[in-house]
Amino acid sequence: MWPFQFKKQELKEIEVVKGIGHYQEFENKLLNRSLIALIIGRRGSGKTALGMKFLEMAKNKTKRKIYAIGFVKSKLPLFINKIENIEKIKPDSVVLVDEAALLFSAREPMKNTNKLLTQMMAIARHKNLSLIFVTQNSAFIDINVLRLADSLFLKEPSLLQSNFERKFLNNFYKNINFSKYAEKEKYFYVYSDDFQGMAKFDLPTFWNESVSKAFRK
Repeated sequence: MWPFQFKKQELKEIEVVKGIGHYQEFENKLLNRSLIALIIGRRGSGKTALGMKFLEMAKNKTKRKIYAIGFVKSKLPLFINKIENIEKIKPDSVVLVDEAALLFSAREPMKNTNKLLTQMMAIARHKNLSLIFVTQNSAFIDINVLRLADSLFLKEPSLLQSNFERKFLNNFYKNINFSKYAEKEKYFYVYSDDFQGMAKFDLPTFWNESVSKAFRK
């Protein structure tokens, strides 16, 4: 039996630490419109937890369907539909995609990941999907794919990661100091048209370690 139940009343809002623009306007667009977001950060920085947080918020605040690609081995609440083929996703949905799932399923990972992601983005636009893609490093993502993204969520990088990121992301990391926060995994930097700045989140109400370990290599 699934031990964790989705409890709408316990869901905590994301807290804006500091920034420029209107975070709430950005969040509303992410949850209700067709937007493409990338979550980038080192292994164990809380990328998956952040992605799941947005799924739970979409469930709480909208009537859109919720999907996750790459979490077949995870224990997820029933409102998250686990699926491996984005073409089967119904229109007007929110989708979380784990990069490891693409690498795991592709015969030529480095070559096919960008192709698969490009296809997903095209389908996302056509079906009015909000697509949230989790990755450890943007260096392996084609620049054209990055240009299609509407927003970026930057989590704490690894010791050397920021030095090998693409130049424009490296410039962001130089101005973000995660080390000053006691619980670094709770913080993320948002880069979007509506808001740029640091925000803080609490774990989804259903969170358990099997979710993050499903594709943790």
